[in-house]
Amino acid sequence: MAEINLQELFCRIANGDREAFSCVYQELKRPIYTICYRITQSSETAEDITHDVFVKLFTSPPDPSVKNTRAWIFRMARNLAIDALRKKSNIAEDDEQAIIEDVYSHIQLRLDLEKAMGKLPCDEREILTLHLNAELGFKDIAGMVSLSLPATYRKYRKALKHMQQELNGGIL
Repeated sequence: MAEINLQELFCRIANGDREAFSCVYQELKRPIYTICYRITQSSETAEDITHDVFVKLFTSPPDPSVKNTRAWIFRMARNLAIDALRKKSNIAEDDEQAIIEDVYSHIQLRLDLEKAMGKLPCDEREILTLHLNAELGFKDIAGMVSLSLPATYRKYRKALKHMQQELNGGIL
């Protein structure tokens, strides 16, 4: 919808034209909902905010002096969605710090695991990855790496010991 037409429709809405409002609603409901949903990640909240946007547009349409009406509407929707997020996430600073520390700890553990995996011999790393990440059974892995089932299992156990030793600072 061209900006001039949108501004025209808002002038008509200001004069009580419900058909003009219906036209604006049909044109903008989906993009406004999408913006709200992307910010809040909640369909219920996005629906509520979309409703609030259109109530505000009906009760007080944008002033004709607004140069980019479409951007003005989307900014309003964005601001309402951000306000809803702020209300929803009344997390105490202590809780927020605990969450940050938990995330940091998780990241550090992943880095340690990656480092330990990098130090494994290629064949052990491959067997460990196929079993833990690809969730393959030892029989399938043995066929893939051309080893007997017992040899595959031994290499897997050896890889776990190497990982444990690396993660414990060289102490088993």
